[in-house]
Parts: sequence; C-alpha cells; structure tokens
Amino acid sequence: MEIYLSSETEGRADSLLLPIRNMVDSLLDDIRKNEYGSALTSVGVFAIIMKEEMYDSGGYCERQYYSKVRKEADIRLRLNYKSFCNAEPEKRVELYKQHVSRALEIAANKAKIADPEFQRDKLICDVRQAFGLTEKEEVKNKSTVIYLAGETEEKAVKCFREVMQVVDPMLDEIRARSYGNALRELGIFAVIMKESSYEESCWKEKRYYSATKTAAEVRLRINYRNFVFAKSENQINMYKELIISAFEIAVERIQKIDKQFCGEELLCDVNKALGAVKRNLYWV
Repeated sequence: MEIYLSSETEGRADSLLLPIRNMVDSLLDDIRKNEYGSALTSVGVFAIIMKEEMYDSGGYCERQYYSKVRKEADIRLRLNYKSFCNAEPEKRVELYKQHVSRALEIAANKAKIADPEFQRDKLICDVRQAFGLTEKEEVKNKSTVIYLAGETEEKAVKCFREVMQVVDPMLDEIRARSYGNALRELGIFAVIMKESSYEESCWKEKRYYSATKTAAEVRLRINYRNFVFAKSENQINMYKELIISAFEIAVERIQKIDKQFCGEELLCDVNKALGAVKRNLYWV
C-alpha cells in the first residue's frame, strides 16, 4: 500500500512539522509492505495547520475523498495551529501521530464500506502499534468521522460547493467528539439533480446503517430549481436542514439497536452548531 504524508502549513508550523513528519513517515514503512485488500492501494494524508483567519475565507477545507474505481484516498484534516505550535515537543509528536492515525482510519472505513473483505481492523491496529498509541489514548481521542458530499449537476455544482465550504467547518467540534461506539462514521450526501434525472430511477435517496461497520450513509434530495434559484442564505438554510434531517435519520436507526447511544446529545449539538434553521425547505 502506498502511503504518502504531506501538509499545508504556515509560520512556525512549517518548520516544526517537517522533522516530525519525516520521523512518523518512517514508522509507516512496514505497513507499506503489507496488503490489506484491493479496495485501497494508495492513501494521501495531508495535515492542514493554518492560523484561524486563513479559514475564515473558506480556504484550506478538510477533505475525505475515496475513489472506489481508483482504489485511492485523499484525506486532509486540520490541526489547531496554536495547540500544535505551543505544545511541548513530545506532545507535538503525539498530536501528529493521532492525526495520521485518524486519517488512515477514515480511509480504511471508506474502503471497508466499498469492500467488506477489506482488512480495516488489521490496518488500524497495525498503525496504532507502529505509532505506539495505547488503547487509553485512542479512547481519549476518539472522534466521529463525518463527511459531507453531493451528487449535483450543471448550475447546482458551483452553488453546492460554495454552500458546503460554509457549512462543513461548523461540524468540526462534533467530529472531535464520540457519542457512543455505535457510530464511527456518517456520510451525508445531498442529491441535487434535475427532475428528468430522477425519471430513470437514478439518484435515489438512501437511509443506510450498519451496526457491524458502525457506519451510516444518508442520501437526501434537494429540489434542483428551488436550490439553484434561491438566495445564498436560503441555499445554506436548505443544506443545513438536510444535514439535520440526515442526523435524525441516523440517530433513529442507531437507537433501535443501541439504547446507550447518546443520540439526543448528538442532535442537540448539531442544532447548536448549525444555528437557527427554517425547516421544511430542502425537499420542496
């Protein structure tokens, strides 16, 4: 498996990260020699360590990309600039190890969804062992993988990309938390296609949850014309509403299986993160 580490950094983070990245990169050599399945042959892990003001303009977004066809992943995650730069040297190394471990886990989860035979657990275990991450550290730093994506066409492509850049960072605090072992990953897809595209029974909505994989995938439609011709603030509202609906669907399915899952807390955090949202707009 090919694994390459890279970064988007500035200021002190640039010089501080380089020796750490080189050291951590060498720890992955044995993993590169292993085979975990054909669903994932290449992973790029990018650390984004920029000052907060650089994010205000919508730049340097996180990315959780996986191609089933190419069998490759491109995972770009942010590290807090101040926390990284002001940390003690040993803590700085630990932060980066956790960052790479989380990125590879995201890639492994996506490969597992594409191919149930992919050895996700073995890859994750091997990475943790290579980095010397203890189970205690993993529990302490456990997070929920949430990735947003869309299936769009024509005018909706640009509109949706701009809206997602605004909304996606709002979920970062939720990504940093765990609400229970029943949900490790949630993919939310907005389907914004012309009505003619649906006539061929394509681009269907989907409400999927696997207790075995502890993963959910929700695909919901937004009316193409209403979205494309709406004002920017209404487009953002439509998308926020869809995201809330997707979380509600996922929580409902999870709690049927795991009563201990903190679904109400998750929904409360989502609504708080997204702010005031007018309901019943996205599906109109």
